[in-house]
Order: sequence, then C-alpha cells, then structure tokens
Amino acid sequence: MTAQQAEAPVAQGIDSSTRHGRDFSAMMSVFADPHRELALAATNDGLAATNDGLAAARGRGKFGGRLGALTGSTLASEV
Repeated sequence: MTAQQAEAPVAQGIDSSTRHGRDFSAMMSVFADPHRELALAATNDGLAATNDGLAAARGRGKFGGRLGALTGSTLASEV
C-alpha cells in the first residue's frame, strides 16, 4: 500500500471513529480483498511463466544475467 492510498480516507474526510466511517471502511475492504487476491494470483502466474521460460533457456545452454567483472588478465586480452 502506498502512502497516497493510506491517506485516501483522511483526504476524503472519512472519520473512522464514527459508525458510518467504520461501515464505509469495512465496505471498501470487501471490495479491496478480492482485488488483492486477483493481483497476487496474476503475479504468481507471471513468475511461474518466467521461471519456466528461464528453465527452458538454461536447457538450451543459455544463461541470462549480468556478465562477470573483468579481471586484469581478461582486460588485457580485450585491449
């Protein structure tokens, strides 16, 4: 949750000390929870697809990531 999202009820003048404010907060959480679950499932699906793709690439002999640092001998051979 971002700071802007956390401050949204305050910015809208919702007082959580009143019955109406608590009811409104509860209703908003009813809508937010399924949205969070959907976002989490989509993230996990995307990570699984990425990991499958990386495993397939490694099977083909491809390795991603940053190259190692140049050592003195490697640097001398490059020049």
